[in-house]
Amino acid sequence: TEGRVMARTRDSVQVHDLKSGRLLHSMKADPTMAFLSHLGNRVAVVREHGAGIDVYDGSLARLGGWTAPKSNYHSFGRSRFSPAGKILVAVDNALEAVP
Repeated sequence: TEGRVMARTRDSVQVHDLKSGRLLHSMKADPTMAFLSHLGNRVAVVREHGAGIDVYDGSLARLGGWTAPKSNYHSFGRSRFSPAGKILVAVDNALEAVP
């Protein structure tokens, strides 16, 4: 996002003003379960207990999400954004084994 930088810390995702470094937005998130897009304009955060994924824009406004089926344990540790940040490839260990 122009004029902003998005970062992951030990316990949150933060958005800072690029020039001043001032914190603009912050939300709690496990850094191993928060995936920044290459351009820094999107972040995907895995819901608690792998219940799904939510996608946020550069102001941390929720853009949408996906709820995982409750019948399986879900781990999204290898999920990534496309280079332009418009598509999230959600890699789920329970779904990879399905033919």
